[in-house]
Amino acid sequence: MDTMKSIKYLAPFVILLLAVGFFSWSNRVTHLDPPLLKTMAIDVGKQTVISGIAYPNARIAIYLNDSFVDEGSVSSSGSFQQSISFENEGTNKIKVKQLYKNITSEFSDEITFQVDTTPPNKNSLKIESRIPSFSAEKSIAIMGQASPSDKVLINDRTISIKSDGSFSDTIPLVEGSNVLAFYLRDEVGNTVPVETHTVYVDTTPPRIKTGYCSGLLTSTSPTEEYVCVSIGDWQGYLDSSNSIAITGSVEGDVKSITVDGKNIRWDENNEIYQRINLYIHGGINKYKVVVEDKAGNVSTAYVETSAERTQNSLNVNMNQ
Repeated sequence: MDTMKSIKYLAPFVILLLAVGFFSWSNRVTHLDPPLLKTMAIDVGKQTVISGIAYPNARIAIYLNDSFVDEGSVSSSGSFQQSISFENEGTNKIKVKQLYKNITSEFSDEITFQVDTTPPNKNSLKIESRIPSFSAEKSIAIMGQASPSDKVLINDRTISIKSDGSFSDTIPLVEGSNVLAFYLRDEVGNTVPVETHTVYVDTTPPRIKTGYCSGLLTSTSPTEEYVCVSIGDWQGYLDSSNSIAITGSVEGDVKSITVDGKNIRWDENNEIYQRINLYIHGGINKYKVVVEDKAGNVSTAYVETSAERTQNSLNVNMNQ
């Protein structure tokens, strides 16, 4: 009686195990059809991507001109995609087969295509617009000529070429240093570097300090130039031209400095010491300072000194 109860109790579990075993056996892979290789472009470059459909989670073996070159995996949804590189130009043939556990399929249908690994002629790119080293603008217009069958790349920006071979585009720039790398790319993706330009964008005008130059101030912008100009010690006469000492210092990409229209130079240490002729009147004397940076930004200020005659001598007050 106990034995019969035990058998009755175990019967559902036995049935379940048999059902699981039957299900596993019925879903066991015993044959794989050849994978389906999707159509490729007739002409390709040094690298292309093949794709297709195969058994989920299987692996594919890729054969180029009847030689094994690579393998890849099939997703759980049954699709695959693999990048293939080529060394030889001309006619090539590719086919794949799939593998799952110990089962291997036959080859897929073979696809024939042409490989072109020759990049465009870099001399065919002619840049006609001027590319400055310094600019006060945050964009630059690029124009030129190239083969109509190619494309021009500036960094990662692609520019199409018109049927007459001309191209043009406006390239955005950022404050500071901008590297513009020019490339040519043909229809199948072969790319060749052509030339590189660096454009330094500076939209911030120079900062001018007049008076006592105790040292350079901290710039408020990485592209801000700083100039300090003062009038040093001098002796002379009222209402006449006098040799006046101009002192100071320079920081940044300064192109030119003038005081009262006269050019001021600085040495290799960015220090200024130069004598210029200035007309001195009694009282306050102001002289215009103009500073231009290499991007073309201009700032102006005034440096001043004062002079007055006492009963016995000439008193000079600098940089009041």
